[in-house]
Amino acid sequence: VSRDVDSLTGNVHFDGSVVVRGNVREGFSVTAGVDLEVFGNAEGARIQAVRDVVLHGGVIGPTTQVEAGRDVRVRFVEQGILTADRDILVGQYVLHGSLSACGSILVQSRKGVLGGRLEAFDRIDTYTAGTPLGTRTHLVAGTHFRVRRQLSATEQRIAELEAQAAKIGGVIKGTMARYTRDGRPALPPELRERMEKLLQHYNRLVEESRVLDGRRTALESLLRPQPSATKGVVKVRGSAYPGVLVEIRGMRREILDEQKYVTFYLDGERGELTFGPYL
Repeated sequence: VSRDVDSLTGNVHFDGSVVVRGNVREGFSVTAGVDLEVFGNAEGARIQAVRDVVLHGGVIGPTTQVEAGRDVRVRFVEQGILTADRDILVGQYVLHGSLSACGSILVQSRKGVLGGRLEAFDRIDTYTAGTPLGTRTHLVAGTHFRVRRQLSATEQRIAELEAQAAKIGGVIKGTMARYTRDGRPALPPELRERMEKLLQHYNRLVEESRVLDGRRTALESLLRPQPSATKGVVKVRGSAYPGVLVEIRGMRREILDEQKYVTFYLDGERGELTFGPYL
């Protein structure tokens, strides 16, 4: 695409690789079946590739979404949501962005991370975390963001099933109470079949909820603190300021005093989140 992706080009969807010489404008999308390279910015757009996404410009705006099946490389992030099944590399800075990676997140320049949430299974490495003004910055390592999203979706589905079951159970209970004689149900023929179908549906809802509850328990176990695990470090080459919250495999530590040249990790012997020199 030799120009911007906008109202003149429309959305771009291609099974192979895509190169955009301009920007991807607000409200438009680019989807590539292999790799995607954008020489400008993504501004309120959605861009997605099965393999790698390279943005020579930046991600701008809270509605911008970038997703890659492997790596994401971007110059800067100003808000926006980025997800990668491997690594995310940011050349300059992250300003109130939401970044999630199954591998690592590296922010190269001295500006570092100024607010927002970064989540990486392996490690987060940045020059600066937070600001001297106490900008809220959340750095999460050692947790698989896709597991967390599966847990959230599972919990939402369980809540929906329980609400439906409670509603149907109320109908069944109320109907049976109205058509009970001498302590025994006496449903008219026209209602009996309907109640049987409602009861079958109710039982299906209860069974699905039971199965999902087991799935929820399994997902929760994957997100619990595991001191013996080797994945999950947060490394700051410059300063980590007050207002930064570091979380590693479910354990949290809030920065109260400025820390320099520091690595946060989970101490397996003591079972706590601690820190040491940047290595």
